[in-house]
Amino acid sequence: MANEFATEVEMPLNLLPNFGIPVLVVALAGREGYGPRLYRSQADGENFGHIDILEGEEIMAEIVRQGWTTSGQVGVTGCSYGGYYTGQIIARFPHVFAAANPQCSLLDAFTEWQLGYSSLLSYLVGQTPMENPSRYAQISPLYNADRIRTPTMLFHGAEDFLQIDVARNFHDVIAASGVEVNLYEFEGIGHSLFDPEYQRIAAQLQIRVFSPAFGTPGRAELKVLEGTGRGRSRGSA
Repeated sequence: MANEFATEVEMPLNLLPNFGIPVLVVALAGREGYGPRLYRSQADGENFGHIDILEGEEIMAEIVRQGWTTSGQVGVTGCSYGGYYTGQIIARFPHVFAAANPQCSLLDAFTEWQLGYSSLLSYLVGQTPMENPSRYAQISPLYNADRIRTPTMLFHGAEDFLQIDVARNFHDVIAASGVEVNLYEFEGIGHSLFDPEYQRIAAQLQIRVFSPAFGTPGRAELKVLEGTGRGRSRGSA
């Protein structure tokens, strides 16, 4: 166990509330700390890319029903698998969220199987992409990005082992649908934004997007941010 101030954009549990933006964190399928059954549930049947997405949508619907918020004031963000989750849920449920901020995201299951953790992905899906290509397309936010209608702001390190070209393609597909989208590329940065300078930039962007008024990211843009490049090297956790 470690203490965390949780003020970084990847885990803004204290960052956003300090600016009047409530953050809800829930134990969905596949999350650690709640026993082996919940942790392994994503590998059951066709659960991966599906079960926790449905759980998240049900939770959003319930908090709106309870009157705790409105559908126009709900956003979603996450890094790495959290970025995958963000991309997948806004593709699956295009009208639930007012804004989205996927970060350092796994977006293409085919590329991940070829260049990343193929054994883990085969375990979670139960098949290889050669055996069931349609299933791999279904669980890839990239191949469903044309369904996205949520204003989206992407963060991605230019040296991330989750290839920046995939994030660029994801951005371009969303933009082609006329949806407001920005991709901020952080030069010299691998997986996650560890550079303090970049954290300050990203925090200001995230606060602006998730402000109580939910200002949108603006017109479709792709931006490259240059800085000190002190972030961890390619492939770092």
